[in-house]
Amino acid sequence: ALGEVYEGIDPSVIETWPKDGVVDPAAYKDAAAAFKPGDLAIIFTPDDTHYDIAMACIERGLHVMITKPPVKSLKQHLELVEAAKKHNVLCVAELHKRFDPIYLDARDRIRSLGPFSYFWAYMSQPKSQLDTFKAWAGKSSDISYYLNSHHIDYHEWCLHGKARPVRVTAHSSTGVAKEKLDGVETEDTITIVVDWKNFEDGSVGHGVYTSSWVAAKADVHSQQRWFYMGQKGEVTVDQAHRGYTVAQDGVPFASVNPLFWKPTPSEGRFAAQRTYGYISFEETVDAVAQVNSGKKVGSRLRRLAPDDRDHRWHHRDPRGREAVPGRGGKALRAPLRGRRPLRDSDRNAAPGMMLKTLALAPMTCSIPLPVPEFAGIAASHCPSQRQLQKKK
Repeated sequence: ALGEVYEGIDPSVIETWPKDGVVDPAAYKDAAAAFKPGDLAIIFTPDDTHYDIAMACIERGLHVMITKPPVKSLKQHLELVEAAKKHNVLCVAELHKRFDPIYLDARDRIRSLGPFSYFWAYMSQPKSQLDTFKAWAGKSSDISYYLNSHHIDYHEWCLHGKARPVRVTAHSSTGVAKEKLDGVETEDTITIVVDWKNFEDGSVGHGVYTSSWVAAKADVHSQQRWFYMGQKGEVTVDQAHRGYTVAQDGVPFASVNPLFWKPTPSEGRFAAQRTYGYISFEETVDAVAQVNSGKKVGSRLRRLAPDDRDHRWHHRDPRGREAVPGRGGKALRAPLRGRRPLRDSDRNAAPGMMLKTLALAPMTCSIPLPVPEFAGIAASHCPSQRQLQKKK
């Protein structure tokens, strides 16, 4: 039972939209209507549904956090920005790589390596993942939107204020995905090549970003590695291999990364609250709480959005509340406060300190992600999401 694994969780108070056994693509409208202005919506649904769900939530006065990519066109992106301004709410993307302690340290070092010269990144998942993603793979999105977006965002963050892209080309490979997806036309592997012009001296560097979902099964679910070269130094990171391996009878050899997500319980209880896969959500909850209480969002919280988008962090001062993430294909409501599930002693807390989160998730998601959200955390996504069940 959830209550036996996640402290402070009472499954009997969970609300879902639509009801169990019901399929309703428009259920997010009812879910949003059940929340109040100032609450938080976290959206983890197929890419082509982000815009409609996010816009409905923003127009309801909800703060919004959207998984990458927030949307797939510049037009929709700008429309969400304008809507967030109009309704005075936060609208951010969930980019947990910015909270990886190694990535963060590497970024700090990169900033002092002089003008940019070369960047190469690779991220993949095994072809078996296509069976999980069959409902949307190649239809609502592709592998570049799904995985390349991580390292493209990270590299852009590293180069903020130092360089800008001036030319983009793309290449792809096909064959495996089409067969596994019963004829759906989609790429196996996509490579984006970007030329960057340095502001300091006008020199040019280039970045190569590759993602694939037809890799062979390996010791990690997702291969993730990159190399950065500046004119004064270089950095190499293998995100998937942190020097921590586990060999166990009856279980494949594995390289594990509990810095991102910790599925192994401690003394029978969920214990991933300090992982960077969880912290990106926690920081959003903290940011919304600050805005709802009339405070300015701190610089650390701005890591949730690109540095040049600070104007999107708009303030409102409604009575805040709190909520939690959900299960596959559902929007859920439950209590949550700060870094742990809500306890009885919290119910008398000051009004501005609580915020409610709506969570909706498709069953097709299977990547571990952290806590509070609105439209989209899948049950398979990660147990943590369930830990933040919402209460009335």
